Amino acid sequence: MAKNQVIAGDYQQKKVIGANGVIGILLGFGKIVNLDQTTVESYEHKSEDHKKGTHVVSIEFKDGKKSLMEIDGNVYKALLQAMFKTSTSSAPGQGNINSSVPTNNKGCRKGCLIFIVAAIVVIIGTIILVSNMAKNPEKYNTAPKDKITRELNITSEQGGVVIKTLASVGINEDVTIKHDEILDNAHFEGEKGYRLSNRDASNIILYMNTDGTIYNIRYGDNDLYTKDKVISKLNEYIVTSMEKAQLQTRCEKALKSILKAPSTAKFAGVSDWKIWKENGQTVVQSYVDSQNGFGAMIRSEFQFIIENDNVVSLIMDGKEYMK
Repeated sequence: MAKNQVIAGDYQQKKVIGANGVIGILLGFGKIVNLDQTTVESYEHKSEDHKKGTHVVSIEFKDGKKSLMEIDGNVYKALLQAMFKTSTSSAPGQGNINSSVPTNNKGCRKGCLIFIVAAIVVIIGTIILVSNMAKNPEKYNTAPKDKITRELNITSEQGGVVIKTLASVGINEDVTIKHDEILDNAHFEGEKGYRLSNRDASNIILYMNTDGTIYNIRYGDNDLYTKDKVISKLNEYIVTSMEKAQLQTRCEKALKSILKAPSTAKFAGVSDWKIWKENGQTVVQSYVDSQNGFGAMIRSEFQFIIENDNVVSLIMDGKEYMK
């Protein structure tokens, strides 16, 4: 019967325990030196007694210590499992935990080949892109002015004028422009129509003269610019993302001042707030859940009407609070 202990060297006479791939040298109550890839530099199977079912194995630790163990078949199996978790490249009975030689050469060759092919494709694609950019720099230039001149098929000087005109009606230069043939020739022969969009508004209509200047800019049924004159600005009809966030904060603060239990208030998510502009006013609609005077959670719908940055109407659950 195997001793399952260290028979020579460091840790001599200490017990060796192991099962299910976990193995170590027991130093005392609650103390153990693990025999795995973190502690063992190498191991070697010295001998085997088939009658007794014992194995003699030498261990060289990463800290320089060495031990000779006599262990039974179960503990030896646990040792192999612990060693083979990180390396199966050594011959049976002898291992080096730091070995990085792959265990599946075919798999490695296949993986390496795929990596090399992918790298070649990327390199070729990059070369083609750089070549095209060198031949057609204007096509790949993403500066706002260059994008506008490219999409509208106008000169750089004309593009500068277009940017200034868009800015005069509150449209920044960071816009997406798409030609729409359905809009062409709406006012005269040769006119070109485009649809513009940005982060806060879509379907802005732009009509271009044949000489590369702007004839008309519209949003919905509203003229923003026509015949070299600014009629109105985009922010008179839309609510920007920043405005929405500011309005939500202001409305929540105002509502908490009239709720029975403001600390219990749970306001609607962003998608459940309706905010729009009409007739020079901003309308905000949503709901809030909060406790009533009896401690029950109830939902209250509300509407704010804001004009010239002042609240002119606040209706909650059908009751007007501004009169």
